[in-house]
Amino acid sequence: MGKKEFNKEFNATLYVFDCITIDLCLTLFPWVTFKKVKGAVKAHTLIDLQENITAWLYITMGRVHDARALYHLHIKSGSYYEIDKEYVDFESIYKIHSDSAI
Repeated sequence: MGKKEFNKEFNATLYVFDCITIDLCLTLFPWVTFKKVKGAVKAHTLIDLQENITAWLYITMGRVHDARALYHLHIKSGSYYEIDKEYVDFESIYKIHSDSAI
């Protein structure tokens, strides 16, 4: 499906919100403690599917729960947001809803 066909189906911007854990060596990065013998950071990413570009990126320590990043997300009124089930935090989902996201 090309960009023109995609835009015809959605009259609003469609975003996908997801996270990836990046493992790091504790010997080189002692400040990124994730587990006893493992270090990590998380990259929480909001991708604009119509433009196929990262619209927002938030880096946290590996221990931060994925749903905590939703509190820092700026919600664009009238847009669609797709989130995975690990983001089930009803307070933050209500924030998205009350900010007029679809």
